[in-house]
Amino acid sequence: MIYIDTSVFYHYTTNGEFAEMAEEVLTSPEPKITSDLVLDEFLFVIIRREVHREFGIRSSTAIKERLSKSSELAEFIYETGKRALAVFEAFDVMVVPDSRDWQRHCSL
Repeated sequence: MIYIDTSVFYHYTTNGEFAEMAEEVLTSPEPKITSDLVLDEFLFVIIRREVHREFGIRSSTAIKERLSKSSELAEFIYETGKRALAVFEAFDVMVVPDSRDWQRHCSL
């Protein structure tokens, strides 16, 4: 089983410096898992990157401010998120929840 981190999804999706290695990992016959934290991080990074490329907006605050006024931006973010999530499905990556119940773990 392979645990896949954000950078693998990022490099594959953006054809980054390590895209070939990322593709090798994603197309491996080994079962693949990641966490919902990685999924959140990947969505944040890829949406921010694509919004900057398409709209020239860099900061998260500026994106939030413009989002409330622009249905075009909202639709763009929605579609970008759908395409990003499709990577997880295309390579059959299981997303497991992170354990966030620290109080419970501390008592074990």
